[in-house]
Amino acid sequence: MGQLRTIISTALLASAILATGCSKKHGDDSSGKAVEPAAAAAKKPLDAAFFGKKVAPVGLLAKVAWGSTENEVKTAAPGLFGKDGKPHLAPDEAVDQVSYSLDLDKESKTVHGLYAEVPKSAPALIDAAWGAGKDGKDTIGKPLRFWFDPATGWRAYTEAGFGDSLYLQFQKYIPAAALLGDGPDTLGFAPQGILGATIADLSARYADTLVVTDAAKAAAEQKQVSNMAGRDLAKELGEAKPSVRLDLPPTEWGRFFTRIQIDWSDDGKVADVWFDLPYEAYGPAKDEIKALLDKKWGAPTEGEQYGKKRWIYRAASPSVIVEDDTISKAWNVRIAVKPAKD
Repeated sequence: MGQLRTIISTALLASAILATGCSKKHGDDSSGKAVEPAAAAAKKPLDAAFFGKKVAPVGLLAKVAWGSTENEVKTAAPGLFGKDGKPHLAPDEAVDQVSYSLDLDKESKTVHGLYAEVPKSAPALIDAAWGAGKDGKDTIGKPLRFWFDPATGWRAYTEAGFGDSLYLQFQKYIPAAALLGDGPDTLGFAPQGILGATIADLSARYADTLVVTDAAKAAAEQKQVSNMAGRDLAKELGEAKPSVRLDLPPTEWGRFFTRIQIDWSDDGKVADVWFDLPYEAYGPAKDEIKALLDKKWGAPTEGEQYGKKRWIYRAASPSVIVEDDTISKAWNVRIAVKPAKD
């Protein structure tokens, strides 16, 4: 099941990438470059002061509230939209070699991506402004450089752009330590509790992050994933069923989100929850996250189930079991009402 779950999750991520409209980075013209105004020669060069002292959206992007609607962005920062009313690559009016754009969620039309196009010399300037970043990589090995501000929840990273440019991406994130929370008996993302909760409880407690998928939507999503994976998941897993989950910001090294999956007991209460803590993007992350888990729940008992190694942090109810998903490169954490089985 672990490998199949990974196939589904990977395909869903690929679908998310296609749905986000990331192709908007190409700008409005076929070259992918923003059209600079005639006065570009008078612009000042990019320097460290431009980035400020904290990790946060810069320039025109600073006017955009995370999660705001398309119409709200058009009011706050109309320059981010072209004459056709769609997001485009907008040059900074005062600073040379800097442009801005954003990504809107396909369904909700709210902001879920902000980025600036900057020269390749920018990382050194950003280091001077925010402190030394951390070098990582994406899923195909291309270099990334990350900066974080746990206090504000902003994460920024650079990745390859067109020609001699980089994209400086801004995204809200939740530190893994904050997601887990302090103490062995609580979870940072669910301070009111989640095990044993009903759907009504979840709706009241987590209205902003709760995602409910009805039967029709579940079937459509399953068909889409089947097409992308080249496998008939309905035959392998059965027909898709309605589901409920929490979608949270990514942790430090996650790409798009942290998805809290929920399983239900026969009496309609949450029986267990599970989520991934990715580590692929940054070499030391695997050991660092494992240290966080050890700190929260103490030294685990190492075991094996179905030929797969696992770490049992708590055998009694509520049980805590962690597995290393070597395909998706993440620690998988499962917390359940039932005690762990050997």
